[in-house]
Amino acid sequence: MNTAPFLQLLAGLTLLPAVEAFAQTNVPSLAEILPASSPYGAAAIVTNIPYVAHPMPRQNFDLILPLTNGGKPFPLVVWIHGGAWMLGIKEWDNVKYLVRHGYAIANIDYRISPEAPFPAQIQDCNAALNFILAHARNYGIDPRRFVVGGGSAGGHLALLLGLARDGKDFGADKSTKPLAILDFFGPTDFIRGRDDLKAIHSEKGVEIFDDSVGKLLGAPADQFSVKAWLASPIQYVNAASPPVLMVHGAQDDMVATDQSRRLHAALDRFGVKNRLVIVDPAGHDGPLFSTPEIETKVVGFLQEVFAAALAQGDNAARRERAGLQGAWNMNSGERDGQSFPSEYLTNSERVVKDDETTVTVAGQLFMKAKFSLDPSKNPKTIDYSINGGPYAGLKMLGIYELDGDKVKFCLATPGKERPTSFATKPDDGQTVTVWKRETK
Repeated sequence: MNTAPFLQLLAGLTLLPAVEAFAQTNVPSLAEILPASSPYGAAAIVTNIPYVAHPMPRQNFDLILPLTNGGKPFPLVVWIHGGAWMLGIKEWDNVKYLVRHGYAIANIDYRISPEAPFPAQIQDCNAALNFILAHARNYGIDPRRFVVGGGSAGGHLALLLGLARDGKDFGADKSTKPLAILDFFGPTDFIRGRDDLKAIHSEKGVEIFDDSVGKLLGAPADQFSVKAWLASPIQYVNAASPPVLMVHGAQDDMVATDQSRRLHAALDRFGVKNRLVIVDPAGHDGPLFSTPEIETKVVGFLQEVFAAALAQGDNAARRERAGLQGAWNMNSGERDGQSFPSEYLTNSERVVKDDETTVTVAGQLFMKAKFSLDPSKNPKTIDYSINGGPYAGLKMLGIYELDGDKVKFCLATPGKERPTSFATKPDDGQTVTVWKRETK
């Protein structure tokens, strides 16, 4: 039997080369090298990376990668600057020290309220997050290990980014969720924000709240509106919310501490891991939020969160990997919208042993590869590192669905982005196969 036509159909005659340039070194091209004396420590920074096809001036992010600590792929912190949703720059980052602890940081910018009203800001944040995660492996970042954070207005947006994964019209990818949220003195409840400031007799705070929130929402801040409710992170809290670290100044007269206390109580009611750190005598932002004590609390919280996620992910992946063990026969297949001929289906076998897959066609090796699973994603993801067959040395990304003795895969051509659904169409380079467990 001549298997060449089938191999060509299954894998394609031509492949896009895997994007490996970034992965070869910690230093991306076009990067500026920051010395160890910088606030980030020794790092490489690439600035003004657009995250949409036709960006407005603010629709970009800066990427900072460690040069001394940690190893690829790096865990990621997506940081959102403050500025009352009316101004601000990406350099307003309260956790620069995390790069020295081995984290990559993506400082994102977004359209401000004079340019576009809410929800443009959170839509931009989601667009940036989606773009960064889609290209994470090219940047040397682990897309499964990321947190979001921000200060002041950025804290508010970080909370929405992490809590409102089902938020209507926010542009969130429901299949992804941050492992945690770092909220530095961010507003959590617009409905009660003005009253909270009046309760602490902050006339300046009330004035700024009325101006900034009114411009953000396009409505008077002292009037209840559906938009104010939709823009309030606290209303999205549920039992599936990610852990939250709140850091708030005891003397804050711009965002009352009751905003964080109320979120803390809401998270507690749903049993969500959270921690509230009140910094005394700090006000709204300032050097007291970058002390060694605060750094220790932030780093410690992230270590706890990442350790718990690793243990949970390992257990889930172990169960899924156990379900894939053994020999499988192909039941159906399709590539680029074309079904595999029936004679090829009966001659294809997949054997899974531990974390290695071997696929043969009519006794000839098509692929031998190590694989890793992430069953926490929706759809579940599978990554192959091919070490045998025609495409040895390349990587392949895919999704899978395991149902007892039946498993479905959708795989991209090596070098292409991961599929998002179990479907193919002409020239998309995707292959969908269904396999049934081999029975004696």
